[in-house]
Amino acid sequence: MKSQTEPFACGLFAGLLVLLIGLIANAGCYRDSKLDTVEAGPDFTAYWDAAVQITVHCVGPNGEVAWYGSGVIISETSLLTAGHVAEQEDPSDVCSFAVETATGATYLVYPMTVLASDAVDLARMEIISFTQKFYAPPVRFGAVPQMGDEVCTSVGYPRREQRCGLVMHPDDPPGDIRMDLTVEPGNSGSGLYDMSGYLVGIVVHTYPNRGNGQYVSGGATSLAGHLQELL
Repeated sequence: MKSQTEPFACGLFAGLLVLLIGLIANAGCYRDSKLDTVEAGPDFTAYWDAAVQITVHCVGPNGEVAWYGSGVIISETSLLTAGHVAEQEDPSDVCSFAVETATGATYLVYPMTVLASDAVDLARMEIISFTQKFYAPPVRFGAVPQMGDEVCTSVGYPRREQRCGLVMHPDDPPGDIRMDLTVEPGNSGSGLYDMSGYLVGIVVHTYPNRGNGQYVSGGATSLAGHLQELL
């Protein structure tokens, strides 16, 4: 008579073998995905530390309004964001701008330079206080990435996370970087980095779905040619 443990042992071995093959296959699929959350890369910690959440409260004749965005710290006293995050819709409104960093520290800031037009959507903000300073990770500015290059963004709102995608159409429309990565409301103002750790753009909007229901193509304003105006 055969032992009752033999079929169990054989079945267990076969099951473990199938599980191992499945894990290897899934690992390959995960690494190939364009929308994976970044787990490693150049200056990765700096991406996270530089990302901030921006909260805006305005009070005016039409009542109170509020909106949220993201930004990226570029020095001990200033950050970059999207122009429409820092722009007051009604000049008569009284608005307050506050940022929260990855460590939970909060600061009051004020828009210093806003470039908001059909072609440019950038802004620089500075801390109002003369005594407080941002923790300022090193920042390096880079050129417009090329088609097929991998780029990463680190957002501050509505969730702190990092995502990577591929550049679809650089400088199309002019001054805009179109890339395959998920962009949603509140991501505006996030920093866009190339794989050398250079800051190359600011996330400003989404594009309609372009044939792939799994992601929305995002757009970023290139910093090239505008840094002198902003800084």
